Amino acid sequence: MHKIKTAAMALALSLFVTGLCACGTVSVDVTLPDKSAEAEVPEDDGKGDLIEEEADEDDGKGDLVEDEEADDSKVTRAAAADFSWMDLYVDVVLDLYDDGKADQFALMYIDDDEVPELIAVSSEGSWDKDQVFVYTFYSDGVTELVSDIAPGMEGHYIGIFEEDNIIEVSGAVAGERHQYCGIDKGKLDPLLTLECIDDTETDDVLYMIDGDDATEKEYTSAQIDLVENLGYMTKLEVDEMVVYSLDYKNGSIQMNQEFTLPYSDVEEIIDEIG
Repeated sequence: MHKIKTAAMALALSLFVTGLCACGTVSVDVTLPDKSAEAEVPEDDGKGDLIEEEADEDDGKGDLVEDEEADDSKVTRAAAADFSWMDLYVDVVLDLYDDGKADQFALMYIDDDEVPELIAVSSEGSWDKDQVFVYTFYSDGVTELVSDIAPGMEGHYIGIFEEDNIIEVSGAVAGERHQYCGIDKGKLDPLLTLECIDDTETDDVLYMIDGDDATEKEYTSAQIDLVENLGYMTKLEVDEMVVYSLDYKNGSIQMNQEFTLPYSDVEEIIDEIG
């Protein structure tokens, strides 16, 4: 029984999962994130009334007297994130550039929060070291979500479905491997993995969905459902970002180039970050 994690499942993939469940091939455990976990709930005073925390007093003139100790000492985490992520992203950009690891950058809103993810790419295009990096801001810090070699070698590439909040990480030694992930607590959250492996001993093709054996029909159905439910994909190439539309032809997913987007250099990305 194939299982798909859906803690951060985007709306586009939810339709795909529902379709597979109807066929009896996939069971889905849906866990929605609890966005109220950090919310402050007023206490009950025992009389059915809610006690508000430290309400400002009235000075008798219709004006509220502000608590002198509530200035900077009570800056919320959300407010802190408004300025801290920018400084941290600038530090990452400068470190990557100074170390010769990346010289092209972009900001993309992949997950559902208000802070964009940071894309960093080296223009060298070498295949013997990682050239493409994706970072996210979480818990007052920056974490690396994924890195990969330059696109092209053994099918490797990183694609961003920005409107669907999904990152595709592709590449395999033999055959194809495509992993579709969301972002959960500063880490990649695998939602679906499709593998098509060439068995060199038997000359057979092995199909797998989330690590479990699948039939060719199940594999094909999964690919078709992905194409029908996902939007445009931005592929992180070495020299530019290439935006593709997807369709299914001749037994595989086809990527149709629509347009390209330029990266920003160091000075430009620092200005964009703010």
